[in-house]
Amino acid sequence: MKTTLTLLSAVVGAEAVWSLGPESFNCKMRALAWEYGQKTLPKYGKFENLYYALGLNDDCKNVTGPVHFSPEDARPRAPLFPNAGSDGFSVYVDYEKGNDSNDGSIDHPLKTVNAGVEKAKGKGAGAFVYLRAGIHYLTETVQITAENSGLTIQNYNGEEVTVSGGKKLDLKWSPHNIQNGNNMYVSDVNGLDYAWGFQMNGVRATRARYPNGNVELPERTVEAGDPNGVKMIPGLLAEWTLPDFSKQGTQTYVTNTNPSQMRNFTTYGFQEYMVGINGPCDIYDPPVAYWCAEAVKGGSAFAFRVPRGVKPDKMVIAPKGGGPDAGLHMPYANPEGAIINVWRPKRWANWMF
Repeated sequence: MKTTLTLLSAVVGAEAVWSLGPESFNCKMRALAWEYGQKTLPKYGKFENLYYALGLNDDCKNVTGPVHFSPEDARPRAPLFPNAGSDGFSVYVDYEKGNDSNDGSIDHPLKTVNAGVEKAKGKGAGAFVYLRAGIHYLTETVQITAENSGLTIQNYNGEEVTVSGGKKLDLKWSPHNIQNGNNMYVSDVNGLDYAWGFQMNGVRATRARYPNGNVELPERTVEAGDPNGVKMIPGLLAEWTLPDFSKQGTQTYVTNTNPSQMRNFTTYGFQEYMVGINGPCDIYDPPVAYWCAEAVKGGSAFAFRVPRGVKPDKMVIAPKGGGPDAGLHMPYANPEGAIINVWRPKRWANWMF
């Protein structure tokens, strides 16, 4: 595919006025960025998150046409790397079929990544630890030392491999509520106090929540007919607790006012490069960001402020009967450990906590 990008300019006296052309050009550039992302990172398949991040589902849906994503599209694809030559040292690891007492050959693989790395010590550059298909669970940190210099750890022959610091669960699902169109199943989880995340068949699962839906794709709404969308509760139905400004470090502003480095081709702001250090940016590492600068510009930009808490309106959390969004399946027997997902659904100056 040959792509030609033309920038149009009109010269007025000594000043060049640049334009990206019509909106259709803007959308075609976004579609091209999506295509480029798929080619650059093929493991993400159709790259659903990039599609939504570029706004192709909204502003530019007439350019790409209808695009449908399936759970399979969200699974990362395994990269295909060249295998080592016959002269290189190779050891094979198969979490499901291996045993750490084996010799590590392709027919008698080891079980753990740690055992493979240990066996490859001192073999010099060109040593390979090949991981066979499946999920390789790590129960301890993989120790790679100077004796492993030149070691390569990779999947074997393009097989789909995942290295996980999680814990494999043996779940036995049983129906919980499958009446009236519901599809709720439950399983006991033994030996696990808490889980920050859960993956099933290689795809990260969404926590059970209200309103139901995938919070990672907030622009996919149930109102638009997407069954995986999110019906948002208006932010005005909550009382927000201001951050404790006394705990923030002293804020420093850095603004580049050097005339030779100004972006003089814009007339609506964004002419000076600027950042803020510390202050509300203490939540970052390092504590530096544009949004903490002295005079941010554009859209609804403002200095980053993270509320300390939120108290939902009684209309939202009261027992059922307070309104169309009331209830949240209240009252809860024990709300301890509840997680509230909050976001500002704007692309400009977007932030989440």
